Amino acid sequence: MTIQEKLRHFKATTIEDVRQDCASDMEAFRKSLDNHYEQHTAAKTAQIHEQLRLEKENALREIGRAVSSRQTEIRRQLSNHEAELKNQLFKTAEKHLLSFMAGEEYERWLVKGIEEAKTLAGDSPLCVTVSPEDRKRVPALEKTCRLSITVADRSFIGGFRCTIPEKNILIDNSFLSSLTSLKNSFTMNPGGQSHE
Repeated sequence: MTIQEKLRHFKATTIEDVRQDCASDMEAFRKSLDNHYEQHTAAKTAQIHEQLRLEKENALREIGRAVSSRQTEIRRQLSNHEAELKNQLFKTAEKHLLSFMAGEEYERWLVKGIEEAKTLAGDSPLCVTVSPEDRKRVPALEKTCRLSITVADRSFIGGFRCTIPEKNILIDNSFLSSLTSLKNSFTMNPGGQSHE
């Protein structure tokens, strides 16, 4: 083999070795890039999932706050509306009481209630008090019930109050007490019943 042939053979062998080295280096580099790409993709996917989870939780919290705020506002509006309706209802009830007080049935109701109190008192003294609105009825009531009746200093809309001191009994059949008691126990119930 001549030097020229040896050089050609050396050149061909060297080039082939370099090609094989380059090919193996390229394959290793490609595998490294693929591995790095997979790790990067997995990390970014995990990061995106975490970010989506956090944003979802944040959105749910915001929705919860908004719903809670709206519920509070609706409850406040409902409460205000119920209070307004309750006031209207009791104003109407007071008008009906005043209308009832203007009729003869009211006087019969007073007499019946006082007579029941007299029966409860028996032989014990009985103190009967009427509201100032009923001042004009006192003579007729005293005549019918055969007892002394006093007029209260303050109005209790109508009705009467009786005391039996010996028995420590107070009978409060005043319209003011009844209305106050009803107002305090009255609740609006959307289920159909209007008070407790």
